[in-house]
Amino acid sequence: IKTISKYNDTLVCGILTGSGVGVYQYSNSTSTQINTNGFGNTNNFGMDSILEKDGQLYAATNNPTDGVQIYKYNSGTSWTQINNDGFGDVSNTNSNLGTSNGKLYASTWNNSGTTVYEYVDGKEWKQISSQGFGNGTSALQFTTLDGELYGGASSNNGAVIYKYTGDSTWQQINSFGFGDGVASASKVVNFQNELYVGTGGATTGDVGGVYKYTG
Repeated sequence: IKTISKYNDTLVCGILTGSGVGVYQYSNSTSTQINTNGFGNTNNFGMDSILEKDGQLYAATNNPTDGVQIYKYNSGTSWTQINNDGFGDVSNTNSNLGTSNGKLYASTWNNSGTTVYEYVDGKEWKQISSQGFGNGTSALQFTTLDGELYGGASSNNGAVIYKYTGDSTWQQINSFGFGDGVASASKVVNFQNELYVGTGGATTGDVGGVYKYTG
């Protein structure tokens, strides 16, 4: 199990099956598979992100052959793919999902750096970042704080945190590597309405730790 989320007072997770990723729902001490393995495509062997937004469930697959596929849950074992494979680039193999102010976001995994997309009006995806933010930024880990979207990742220059200010504009809110040579922001969370970052690896100095955003 690599990703897990709540959904309508139940838990859902993605599980490797050997024939494509399976999505399972846990409720009342019972686990039920709610998709066909791999969503009908065995190249969807894994899943890095699953989340609930406004009562709807979304999942992003790990697919190194066709590119990431993002699905919206209908009912039973029925899902609908809502993006083009890999967002038109098969090098976008998987994606992290995030939500803020009723909008859905996807940050792709790509060796050339991430690209962030916003799902507009439940119909189409709009690119809202340059690839890699110009510094090789990897896929963002998302969270929200006071209704605003934040993302953390690694970059060519160390751990980096961004705040989305709208209209495809991002504000970097830390110094690269937090000035400590930290390589990656591996987790970004809102805890008691404050922003915390869990880091890992090091370009120089210590291995990392937990940082709190003070504005």
